[in-house]
Amino acid sequence: MIHRSAEAAWGRVRREENSKRGPTLLWAGALVTILLGWASEDALAVPALTRKFDIGCQHCHTIPPELNDFGERFKDHGYRAAGLVEALPEEFREQFSQEDPEDLHPAYWPISLRTIAGYRLRSSDHQSTDAGEARIKTRTFGIDRLELVWGGVAAKQASFYVAYRPPLANAAFGERPDQEGELELAWVRFSGLGGKALFNLKLGSLEMDVPVSSRRRLTFSDYPLYRYFPRGSAVADDSDSALNWSDPQLGVELMGYQPSGLRYAVAVINGTNNRGDSNTAFDYFGRVSHPFRAHRVGAFGYWGTAPTQFQTTALGTQNIAGTGSANQTFYRAGLDGDLRVEPIRLLVLGLYGSDASGLFGGADPQEATFAGAIVEVRYDLLKDWDAVLIARYDIIRNSAQGDALTPKKTGDLDGVTLAARYTFLATRRLDVVLHGEYSHVQTRLTSVDGNDQNDNRLTVAFDLMM
Repeated sequence: MIHRSAEAAWGRVRREENSKRGPTLLWAGALVTILLGWASEDALAVPALTRKFDIGCQHCHTIPPELNDFGERFKDHGYRAAGLVEALPEEFREQFSQEDPEDLHPAYWPISLRTIAGYRLRSSDHQSTDAGEARIKTRTFGIDRLELVWGGVAAKQASFYVAYRPPLANAAFGERPDQEGELELAWVRFSGLGGKALFNLKLGSLEMDVPVSSRRRLTFSDYPLYRYFPRGSAVADDSDSALNWSDPQLGVELMGYQPSGLRYAVAVINGTNNRGDSNTAFDYFGRVSHPFRAHRVGAFGYWGTAPTQFQTTALGTQNIAGTGSANQTFYRAGLDGDLRVEPIRLLVLGLYGSDASGLFGGADPQEATFAGAIVEVRYDLLKDWDAVLIARYDIIRNSAQGDALTPKKTGDLDGVTLAARYTFLATRRLDVVLHGEYSHVQTRLTSVDGNDQNDNRLTVAFDLMM
């Protein structure tokens, strides 16, 4: 879904070539997808919209799921084409103007499917086993992720998005807990309140306007900075409810934008990912950004609380959800930049974090502080290869631990990720992207015996969207 008029109506020649070899590649891609398995975190790609407007994915994407400028504007408009038609080539304007649900054929149903499948080789050292710390090596096929997506316009100023993961217990990849079934995203958005683009309200389970989106990242490996808390924090644990503020959150978001490109977003959320809250207080997130020529810079902040006391059931064996009190605070604040000099795109994020001493136990609790950054470089090979190369570096450095007796370097992280994505097959109904990736992550002093831990992963996969 990319808007590049110089590419002969968005790659018509490439689509014609793909249509000739389509059946062979489609069967090969489908066979590999069924037989192999590896799934990444989800991304926001909605092929149902290409069927709605009868266009190719290149109008809104470079290499899916990365959005181009038009795709970003389309998303900001709540997946509505109103006000964007003039930015399209004349040959596509008529079909984009037919977006009202009452104008569509009754057989149209805005549903998409996505799965990412492949092979992984993994090696992790200093892992805890019944024989002490050991290096664990695994290599496996399997299916770990399948997602059904509904999205589009429900009324003139109302749009919606739903992402559901059905159970995969019989075919899960095995490296993570089985996919048990989850309604991950489910929101409705009311656009242009009061006739102003500055006021758009979104309700439900939603993705916040984080600077570098985990849902549209081009790598399988996650951004560890979004889920990092110093060791011993009451906010972090090993369960699915441990806060990762780039994951979908339950709450409400107000966002807006101006013709100049200035945009803002403010969210009030539970702060427990897309699950019910155990706390009596909410968390808050905000971000503002502005373009400078082809670039964009922004500032963001997250402020949250975690309860340290609960009301319990009659026998005192279980905390009662929503009764958490005696809250302790934590916050994250930072700057971000999206710098573009074609064919290179540089994404930069830096933040400072602080967790109150009351979130920690130990002999000598104190305020914990740390800093971290993400630096990601993307090199587009669109004209010749329809491919992108990605190199990323993640870093976290602790300046004070929550327990003064804990070594300061505990949890320090360095991560390197190298990846490539190639559009294996592209039509107006289907995209298959071939993905290869190597990642190395080192965390300091985090094993049971206090050793550094290294995690290495090599993955080859097919990303199928239809």
